[in-house]
Amino acid sequence: MAKGENEQFTTDGNLHEEQFLNKTFSYTDTADSFKIQKDSKGYFLTKYIDESAQEGKEVPVKEETVRLKLTNGTFLVEDVSKDDGNLAYAYDTKLKKVVFINPYNKFKIMLIAN
Repeated sequence: MAKGENEQFTTDGNLHEEQFLNKTFSYTDTADSFKIQKDSKGYFLTKYIDESAQEGKEVPVKEETVRLKLTNGTFLVEDVSKDDGNLAYAYDTKLKKVVFINPYNKFKIMLIAN
């Protein structure tokens, strides 16, 4: 487990969008990546999914876009209704990194983005 994982999310009450907006981040355990952006409707997340390893050959990277909802002024939650639950994205002020937090487990850090 990496430093910070399964620890309480630390915030000063601000979103700190300058730390992540329009930057591409990698998920820690896959070749996939994501970018958080903002438009006139609010925040949205684009996931870049590389299925080459599963397919056993080079395939085009698939893009999925989902709206994000600003919650408590400090984190962005995937605005979807899926059975697997929603991820929340935030900037941890102690770690000084973008983190994935679990809004259903007292906002503990699940993963740290690279």
